Amino acid sequence: MGQDHKNKLLRLVDILKDLIQIHEAGYIHCDFHSGNILQYKEELWLEKIIKSYIANLGLSRNNKESLLKKGICGVLPYIAPEILLGQKFTQAANIYGFGVGISPFDGYLFNNDLAIKICIGLRPDFAPGTPDCYTKLAKLCINSDPQKWPTAKMLFGEFLKWYSFINELEPDNEVDTFDEYDEYI
Repeated sequence: MGQDHKNKLLRLVDILKDLIQIHEAGYIHCDFHSGNILQYKEELWLEKIIKSYIANLGLSRNNKESLLKKGICGVLPYIAPEILLGQKFTQAANIYGFGVGISPFDGYLFNNDLAIKICIGLRPDFAPGTPDCYTKLAKLCINSDPQKWPTAKMLFGEFLKWYSFINELEPDNEVDTFDEYDEYI
């Protein structure tokens, strides 16, 4: 289980590295969702490592451009509420998409009713067993107030801190790593 947490953290770090590069270049990924994350298995020495990359930059726009004036595009559950309400795409909207995670709102139709529910506060549930420290951070990313969202750099730093914490533990103790980290923070 500890190795599984390490691998998940490394994938999140990879995604955030790409998102930081996109943002530092002055761009916004206007269709950021789990379906636009590619994974590639690299073989390094005797170890196989899965790397994650952000893909499909076709709808990306420069911060200074007038963005998508007609309608909303993207995958509904990953679109930040303020975008659904007609505001301009921002880099922060990518953080909302990151916080949503994988396959949100199972059982819902992706329609106007869901859009309205998202705008009035509906957020996805987290899978049973999701570590509390991750849930707390993800909830910050999907908070109703965009001013409370962390930046990609802040998230990157937090995930690196978690990864370092896991690596410092003895291998026998890795099973409860996130429980221990929840107590640590």
